[in-house]
Amino acid sequence: LKRTEPLCNVPKMFKGSQPTDGGNFLFTEAEKNEFIAKEPLAAKFVKPFISAHEFINRENRFCLWLVDADPTELNQMPNVLRRIEGVRQMRLKSTKKATVKWANLPTLFTENRQPESAYILIPRHSSEIRKYIPIGFFNESCIAADSCLTIPNGTLFHFGILTSAMHM
Repeated sequence: LKRTEPLCNVPKMFKGSQPTDGGNFLFTEAEKNEFIAKEPLAAKFVKPFISAHEFINRENRFCLWLVDADPTELNQMPNVLRRIEGVRQMRLKSTKKATVKWANLPTLFTENRQPESAYILIPRHSSEIRKYIPIGFFNESCIAADSCLTIPNGTLFHFGILTSAMHM
């Protein structure tokens, strides 16, 4: 039985955001540093990007997050414009009609479910031999990938229940 609503009075859980970008929005730490050195105005648009892999392995990854970016400002950043064009081209070449439509909005992730508050992050993929599910707290400036679930406004109580042996 598929359930979309919680069984009791607790915050809803959501899938993270999906870039569908061909890697054009994503950076390793070294790539981010090199990109910002070439395009310093872009620094305010580069956010930590947390996927299940990065969270579990304590690795750092970053993304271009252009929600609410002013087109005039973007036009002053040729390296950002190249990345946006890369996203557009990748989406245009897709065999999925929905992805091709998103080529008209190449500055945005195809699925934006980013919480506007601090949240609990839960990887959707983890080893079944773990004693506990790896779970963490993040603030709204850390972009949660679609390989994770988020609980906006989750509390220490929710965290405690989810990480408990009983819940496992």
